Amino acid sequence: MVVLDEAYSDYAEFYARHAGKTYSRSIEYVKQRRQNVIVLRTFSKAQGLAGLRVGYGIGDSQMLRYFAQVRTAFSVSGLAEAGAIAALKDQAHVRLSVERNAEGVAYLTPRLQEMGFRVVPTTTNFIYLETQEDPVQLGRRIQNEGCIVRSLVPWGIPNGLRISVGTPEQNRTLIDAISKVLKPVNMR
Repeated sequence: MVVLDEAYSDYAEFYARHAGKTYSRSIEYVKQRRQNVIVLRTFSKAQGLAGLRVGYGIGDSQMLRYFAQVRTAFSVSGLAEAGAIAALKDQAHVRLSVERNAEGVAYLTPRLQEMGFRVVPTTTNFIYLETQEDPVQLGRRIQNEGCIVRSLVPWGIPNGLRISVGTPEQNRTLIDAISKVLKPVNMR
């Protein structure tokens, strides 16, 4: 079985389209009746329904029946189901979400680079960067200024931070917070 997690597909499709590329052909594999391929997607990202914990899988109907046998009863609440159905109908919201995210990336990336961070180009709703100082300590100092960033040390990345892209105001607040707490070692 091949499971393709496309949680960030809306963002990735946006960036691929602007680069003149195809993001994924996973659905084509399912349409070709490749029985061993399942594509997973979520409503947690571009649709903004993370708190509802709802997503879906696309695959061969016989394969999906096996999953139906092991899922728990009432695994998706009525509220989550209603939210997911509404989200499927609201493509304008998804388009606006990914466009605003791209604007946030365009704002944050050069500012973070100017602060001395190595910023990896993104096709999602977060930015991965590398710092010369301890990311756990830096993350705590940033959090003390009111912004949450995630150190990637627990995932085996010794100098990585993950920053979610926010609203324009949140992004400005983040840059101000990082500027305030940054040690001279990161400055060029």
